[in-house]
Amino acid sequence: MNRFAIAFGSLFGFAKRLPDGGSWLAVLAIGAGLLLYFPIAGDVIAHAGEPASSMHFIVEGRVNIIVPSDDGRVMRVRSLGRFTTVGEMGMVSGRPRSATIEADTDSTLYALPADQFESIKAEHPELAQALLVYFMSVMAERLGFANRTISALRR
Repeated sequence: MNRFAIAFGSLFGFAKRLPDGGSWLAVLAIGAGLLLYFPIAGDVIAHAGEPASSMHFIVEGRVNIIVPSDDGRVMRVRSLGRFTTVGEMGMVSGRPRSATIEADTDSTLYALPADQFESIKAEHPELAQALLVYFMSVMAERLGFANRTISALRR
């Protein structure tokens, strides 16, 4: 089996884990032109400060979220694995990326370009709503994680 077939199968594995069964993700993959990427460990997927021109569904592998500090150093704040997304916050808000995304391992990602997301909002509002609800659940989980981390660091 080639890696494109494996990637497509992994996307459906991702979809099955979503609260509503992820039927919207399958529609997105087939009809909305998600772009398939295969970054290798160490590849930078997106740089902090640049425009958020896309978001990514991680279907295989791991990526690191790296935040620059004011003194020029960088800190890995989180590592994310399969069946989640990265880059949705900047894409939805229209703000520059707040972190660098780097492949920790060889990975398989589907990218949703921001212009395609805008088209989805205009042409398929029900699909856009499903995406936004999903993004909210991801951001809520990450806010909870950040709160737990801050609480642990204060001890």
